[in-house]
Amino acid sequence: QGFSSITRFERLSAVPHLISIKDSKGCMIDTAFFLKQPNKITVDLGLDTTINVGENILIDAKVNLPTAEIKRILWNDFVTPTCATCLSTLVAPTKNTGYLLTIFDKNNCAGYDERFVFVRDLPIYIPTAFSPNDDGTNDGFTLFCDDKVFKINSLQIFNRWGDIVFEAKNLPPNDPTLGWDGKYKGTRQQTAVFVYTVVVELFDGTKKTLKGEVFLAE
Repeated sequence: QGFSSITRFERLSAVPHLISIKDSKGCMIDTAFFLKQPNKITVDLGLDTTINVGENILIDAKVNLPTAEIKRILWNDFVTPTCATCLSTLVAPTKNTGYLLTIFDKNNCAGYDERFVFVRDLPIYIPTAFSPNDDGTNDGFTLFCDDKVFKINSLQIFNRWGDIVFEAKNLPPNDPTLGWDGKYKGTRQQTAVFVYTVVVELFDGTKKTLKGEVFLAE
């Protein structure tokens, strides 16, 4: 390709190279050199994981570089890591999310890995009907779930006119005797559809509001 005054060459491949040098008097010398392929940077974020909404998980990267040789740590831009310059971050996604981490060494060589965290919705069962007839079965209305997952901050029941016929706070789940017994001011309500609003608190303090309808049967 002819001679040039350039003395710095970048992005050379890892193969043998021949270089010819000519001085001002036209004298030439040839020499050869070989560039070795640098070790590939490996990043391992671990296996894909499934969590319940409201839970958090630590993503801890394993890399094959000493810390001193890491020039830059880059998490994908839609992630807010607990430490942007660390190899681990605590995340609490509310929907299925992929986390990408790219590591750069001092030569700007890069390695990356991606890990998906799949999020299950609240494992809550809310009855669509109940029959407070004192037969010992389905006599009260409440929410059912693992009590380690959440607590009921508030439960409100409304009739068709928007009146609050029942309200309770700080209830544990799974106990119908602490829920609505179908009465309003001591009087058993007639068969009808009622609207509920419930605020649940997850074990990490996250709150979520759920709304729906429940049928009060005979």
